[in-house]
Formats: sequence, structure tokens, C-alpha cells
Amino acid sequence: MKQLIAALITGIFLAVPILSFADSDRPGGDDSKHKWTNREKFGTELPIPGYREGMADMVSEGELKKYATSKYPSWYRGTGKGSAYKEDSLYHYKIAVGPPSWASTGLEANHFSMGTMTFKPGTVYPVHNHPAWEVYYILEGQGIIRKYDKEYKIRPGDYFMNRPYDVHSIINTSDDKPLRVMWTWWTEGGEGLVFYKGGVPVMPDKCWKDRESACTSMEPPRNLKGTDRYEFMRNLEPEK
Repeated sequence: MKQLIAALITGIFLAVPILSFADSDRPGGDDSKHKWTNREKFGTELPIPGYREGMADMVSEGELKKYATSKYPSWYRGTGKGSAYKEDSLYHYKIAVGPPSWASTGLEANHFSMGTMTFKPGTVYPVHNHPAWEVYYILEGQGIIRKYDKEYKIRPGDYFMNRPYDVHSIINTSDDKPLRVMWTWWTEGGEGLVFYKGGVPVMPDKCWKDRESACTSMEPPRNLKGTDRYEFMRNLEPEK
């Protein structure tokens, strides 16, 4: 009996034609340019545009240029002109992916950027913030990230998120090894490009004067709860 039922079900499925959406029923509506012919040609309903001239597919980190933010004081960023890196800088960053005006690698993305940042032994990156979302992935070394009044020990394999305008700082706690992280920046929804506004010093008169006075924490901010905690976080809906 079980075999008979299974055979009947199989026969029904074989007899029913495979359902397909009309162009007007597909998400996004009719695509007159591609006419959804890729399904017949390549087994997919999505467009297959082909290679994009002038855009790269890969870049090696060793090929990337080193930078040090020009708005930071020379004791931290070094004495290179503009945003150029010089050996007396305590850190440097590299840009692999980003808007064409920011990244020159050909790995172009308008609302996302990615690269690496390296801190020399014992370096303190004083308190700062920025409007872009950010995630650090720790590649090498050890250190501490301070976010407002909280402290997090970091090591290779850790991920750390900074939401828009979160105040944070970084300390390389090693005396002889660099701290190397991969960073990603992105924007949410219709926020627009904010990459031009990098890490802005917080309390610069107090915390960015010299290496000895570099601040790694702030007074505790007000604790955001409920719907207030979504303040400044674009394109996120409060929990219901």
C-alpha cells in the first residue's frame, strides 16, 4: 500500500507542470533589458552581465599604499605630507575596497569599504568616532578596545563592531609586536556616503595633545535603552 501511495504522489508531481512567474509577477517587475532569458541559457533567472571593463577582481595587500590621517597630530600620524605615511607614524591604514574617489584599486563599492590597519608596539589610538558603521577583525597581535567606559581584550579571530558615532579607542598592549586588524566600513539605507568623514578626535584638547596624555576612555555616557538605543542607527527598526 505504501508503495502504491508513493507511486501515485510521484505521478501527480510529474504530471503537474513546473510553475513559473510571469515577468510582471517577478520581484522588481519586468526587466525589458534582459527579458529573463538567462533561465533558458544558463539555468538562472538573474542577469549575467559579463566582465566589467576597468574594474579589478583582486588585489594583494602588499600592493596597497599606506596612509596616515592628515587631521591627526604629528606625534601620532607622523610627519608625512597630507595623508602620506612616513616611518615615524605610529600606525598606518590601507584601503582595498571602497568608492572610486577613495580607493584606487579598482575594487569599487559605493556604500562599503574595506582594508587593514596596523599599530606599532605600544601604540594608543585615542578616543574618536565616525558616522560609518565599522567592524574590526583581528588578524595579528593583541590589544584592548575601549568603547565608552567598557574594555574589551582582543586577539586574532575576534570581531568587534562600532555602530555610528560610538566613541572608541585602541591600545596595542604588546611591547614588541604590531597589532593588525581588518576593518570594514559601510552605510545603511539612504544615508549616503559618509566615508569622507573619518575617525574624528573626541576631546582633542585633552586626549590628542601628546603621547603621554592620549585618552583611552571617556566618562560613561547615558545608557540608551528601549527605542532610544536605535538613535543614529539608520535603517533599523526598533523591536516591537
